[in-house]
Amino acid sequence: MEIAVIPRKLVSKLICDPDNQIHLNILLSSLLLFILATLLVFGANVLGLLPHVCLAQSLIGIPCPGCGVTRSVLAFLAGDVSRAWSLNPGGPVLCATVAVQVPLRSMALCGLCGTRTARLTSRAMTTFVLVILFVNWLNNFK
Repeated sequence: MEIAVIPRKLVSKLICDPDNQIHLNILLSSLLLFILATLLVFGANVLGLLPHVCLAQSLIGIPCPGCGVTRSVLAFLAGDVSRAWSLNPGGPVLCATVAVQVPLRSMALCGLCGTRTARLTSRAMTTFVLVILFVNWLNNFK
């Protein structure tokens, strides 16, 4: 999952090489996501407050493939793996995918793996997350 939320102008001030700017952005973004999610889980105890709201289910009556992912991710980060898996198996897989970005992008920045390798690995993991979400969605129709 290539999540890059840090503004490009800020990243370009931190590192000059344009090939490495994306790696730094994804690395910092992944760390920021985990910090914010952890603060939500442990600081505000959001797990019990989140209602189940799905726009697709409200409009067409069927849950979307991503139903429960937010609650699943937060449960996983709180250490409740079984609840996370029952809410949506894509949540723990998504957490693992974002977590892998930290060493992967660090290796790319240090020159231990190339940009192409990092991109292909990210795309393969993203595809895996999407497959898990889709299979879970199909399984919910049984």
